Amino acid sequence: DGYLIIWGGEDIHPSIYDQEPNGSYVRGDVPSERDRKEMNLISAAMDLGMLTVGICRGAQLCCAMAGGKLAQDVSGHGNSHPIVPNNGRTFVTSSVHHQMMYPFAVEHEMVAWSHQRRSLRYQGLTALEIEVMKGIEPEIVYFPKQRFLAIQGHPEFMPENCSFNDLCRELITHYG
Repeated sequence: DGYLIIWGGEDIHPSIYDQEPNGSYVRGDVPSERDRKEMNLISAAMDLGMLTVGICRGAQLCCAMAGGKLAQDVSGHGNSHPIVPNNGRTFVTSSVHHQMMYPFAVEHEMVAWSHQRRSLRYQGLTALEIEVMKGIEPEIVYFPKQRFLAIQGHPEFMPENCSFNDLCRELITHYG
């Protein structure tokens, strides 16, 4: 029972998803101490069968640990914007990230996405990967095999009882 929450912060090291730095703001050639600690926490949660809820950086780390990758630098996600969950309702999410999850090569459920293309660049992705992203910029992704709920936006930046936070609570209950 229970769940692990991994919060936002600096970029995760691209070596976690088998890439070289290409637009990422990491320092050094290896994952940071924080990267390593959080990967250990997530692995322990997986061993216990717990849900891991990743927020922003945490969502990106969950995506990478599930076998996905990141666009290491995107534009258009530095402010709040609408997202469309798979239930069809539109919500506003907070958005302060320059990296984006790319879960399309692994088992996942796309829970919510930007309702329109926001980024003008997807640094670190191939032309084919960028083509896959057209019209679907991931905002909330569930990785069923790992039990990761990856939420790109920041619930803590939004009013407590807003529709986005209501959706986040519903998803944690649903997947937990």
